[in-house]
Amino acid sequence: MTTHPFVEVSVPREAEDLAAGLLVGAGATGLETRDSGTLVAPSLGSATVVGYFAEPGEASGAAALLRERLGPLCLEIQVDRVSDPGWRSAWRAFFRPMLFGGRLWIAPPDDVVELAAGQVLVTLVPSSAFGTGTHETTGLMLELLAEVVEAGQAVLDVGCGSGILALSAVRLGAGRARGIDVDPEAVEAARGNARANRLASRCRFDGIPIVRLRAKYDLVLANLSAVELPPIVPALAARLAPGGTLVWSGLLAEEAATVPHPPALTLTDQRTRGEWVAQVFRRRGAA
Repeated sequence: MTTHPFVEVSVPREAEDLAAGLLVGAGATGLETRDSGTLVAPSLGSATVVGYFAEPGEASGAAALLRERLGPLCLEIQVDRVSDPGWRSAWRAFFRPMLFGGRLWIAPPDDVVELAAGQVLVTLVPSSAFGTGTHETTGLMLELLAEVVEAGQAVLDVGCGSGILALSAVRLGAGRARGIDVDPEAVEAARGNARANRLASRCRFDGIPIVRLRAKYDLVLANLSAVELPPIVPALAARLAPGGTLVWSGLLAEEAATVPHPPALTLTDQRTRGEWVAQVFRRRGAA
């Protein structure tokens, strides 16, 4: 039976997002949060965040990072292994239809959503890959996507996870989308969601690094951590067509100022939700 290494950390409720962000930045391929609003709740005023990893060494490194960055906020931490993290079935108890930007519904495949005029639907089966819209950064990206996407655009989703952003962009009117991710399981999850939404002919997902891409895109999306984002900022800007738009998130408010702005791009919008930030950049010039 396959086992999965994990790190489980207990923190004060106000440090929940910080702990989650650190686990994502350390390479977690799945994330679970337990607080007063979940079925399995920790003690009052605290939250438990669990990150699942591909390798035991990654889990140990993540635990060391948490101890260093959280300091006294780290109330308790353990590293262990589990035979089934439960994400393939437990999500059904918490994932419900959600509306973003007044236009975009994200829902499980079995739920019935009545669409109003101008609204579209993406159905999603989450796996260990991220992205159901329940995390603040994904929600910010989806809200902005509902505002900035234009008909016929070519879209690039860097760190595509479940494929939620690429699929949503096409459903909102983009012509085609390409999603890339270093995690093979994420790529397979995204391809499965594309087939389920009958968008496989317009959405391509693979593991090719962004530095190997040569095409230009009208809209570039990146929901990544403050560890993953800075090294690829020049590559993100290089993939953006004249007149194009770059939207990124995954940054805590305190981290946003430390990430360099893309060269030759102008910051045009910034949104916050809780402790998280999303930013919109545009390249001047005719599209």
